[in-house]
Amino acid sequence: MRKLDPNSRDYNFYAKKFNESWLHPDKTSEVRHIYLASRIDLKNSVRAQRFAQALTKSDGSFVTRFHGSQRACYLGEGGDGDIDPCGQSACHICGILKNGFDRRLARMTGMFGPGIYSTECSSKADIYAKNSHIRTNRHVVLICRVVGDRPQMLVSAETNRRSPDRRYNCVEAVLDTDGGEVVYPETVVYDEDQILPVGMVVYKRTGWSP
Repeated sequence: MRKLDPNSRDYNFYAKKFNESWLHPDKTSEVRHIYLASRIDLKNSVRAQRFAQALTKSDGSFVTRFHGSQRACYLGEGGDGDIDPCGQSACHICGILKNGFDRRLARMTGMFGPGIYSTECSSKADIYAKNSHIRTNRHVVLICRVVGDRPQMLVSAETNRRSPDRRYNCVEAVLDTDGGEVVYPETVVYDEDQILPVGMVVYKRTGWSP
C-alpha cells in the first residue's frame, strides 16, 4: 500500500466515504492519511486472487466496508511510500495486512457467531480501532472489499451461526429503526477469502479517549 496524494481521485473518494459514514454524534474525526493497494499489487497478491475466486464462486460483486482492530505500532503515521507492517503479535492491524484475516481468531461471543465483522459505518469501525502500548492521537481502520452483495438480514442475535443460509453470501444486522437490535450496520462473512484489506485510513478522533 502507498500513501495517496490528498488531491487524487482515490483519496477524495475514500475520504468522502469515511466522512459521510461517520454517524456517531458524540465523537468527530479528521482524516490525515489514506493508503491504498495498487492494481498491480492486487494482481500479484495470492490473497487477492483467492478473493477473486470467492467472488466468482459466489456469483456476486463486492461491497466496500471498514474494519477496526487493535494497533500496537505507529503504522501509517509518517513518511511516504510503502508502509511496512510490524511483526508484533499484539498488533492485529499489521497481522491482517501481512497474513489476511483469520476466522480462527474471531470472538466466539460475536452477535452472529465467530465470523469476520465489518461495517459501512466508519465511526462504528472506530470503536474497535484501539491503540495498544503506544502514545498517539491517531487511529487506523482498514478499507476492505467484502463479498457481500446478497446479505441475509437477521433481526436478532444468533451466536451459534457459522454461515449465512443458502442463497446468501453474508449476514447483516437489521437496524433498530427497522425492528432489529443494532443502531449501526454491520456485515459478517465466515470465509477469510470473502474479505480483502485493500487500504487504510489514518485519522484523528476527538470526543472519546484516545
